[in-house]
Amino acid sequence: MANNEFAGSALYAEWIYPGGTVVVSTDCRTFTYNDTGETIDATAGADTSRRTINSFDTGQVTASFLLQSDMGTVTYLAFKRGTEGTLIWGEAGTAAGRPKTTLPARVDSSTRNVPYNDVVSMDVTWLQNGPRVDGAY
Repeated sequence: MANNEFAGSALYAEWIYPGGTVVVSTDCRTFTYNDTGETIDATAGADTSRRTINSFDTGQVTASFLLQSDMGTVTYLAFKRGTEGTLIWGEAGTAAGRPKTTLPARVDSSTRNVPYNDVVSMDVTWLQNGPRVDGAY
């Protein structure tokens, strides 16, 4: 049996927005893509159970990462609610042939967590804002 598994530390993720590019994976703790979509009710006439058809994609990405003390306000602005840009990520890293996902997105929310006597982190949620492109590095 082949050993094709990889650890989460192989993740490479970047957020490209009008102010520049932020590599999210540098101090990332979690990165989750939820591929969801809307449906249309297609139930009619003599149907005895509900029928639906696929409609719009409504994916969502959430990430939690550590904040560094040298982060400037430009970086904070990158994750301001409403900021639009493109998320690019590869769960298995950026080696040739590895999966690569490109997603137009908009920051839906960001939360800075400042616990007493522990590391400071940020949680960001992006909403899909266009068609996802699946490819390879």
